[in-house]
Amino acid sequence: MRHKFTQPERLKSRKLIQQLFGGKGKSVTAFPVKAVWAAIAYAPPAAPVQAGVSVPARNFAKATARNLLKRRMREAYRLQKHLLFEAVQAAPQPQTGGIALMLIYIGKKELPYQLIFEKTGQCLVRIAAAVTTAEQKKSPPMR
Repeated sequence: MRHKFTQPERLKSRKLIQQLFGGKGKSVTAFPVKAVWAAIAYAPPAAPVQAGVSVPARNFAKATARNLLKRRMREAYRLQKHLLFEAVQAAPQPQTGGIALMLIYIGKKELPYQLIFEKTGQCLVRIAAAVTTAEQKKSPPMR
């Protein structure tokens, strides 16, 4: 798998973002990272997972601090996204086309990259586990 974060993999659709935060999304937290995700019925064939990153201005008033944290979170996601991609592609998907994911930095202080990397990985592993178990529950038993 290539470690790139291409345009089709970026979550930009206002409609999908509203679905994530409108009640359809499930969340996983590993402080200081919170991941909100939902299965989506449509995903471009090049991107089974679409992801976005957010750092609230309420906690970080200066744009330079927000941008630094967003770069760190994008890099952590980019290097570990294979954990989630493998789970989504391996699971039989009769009803879902992919996953929409938003990573949110919920900490009040700027933390080092290594911690953000570890916590982002924990969130992705937990989402991958939830996706595989949900798909196993949906699929009919083998005979």
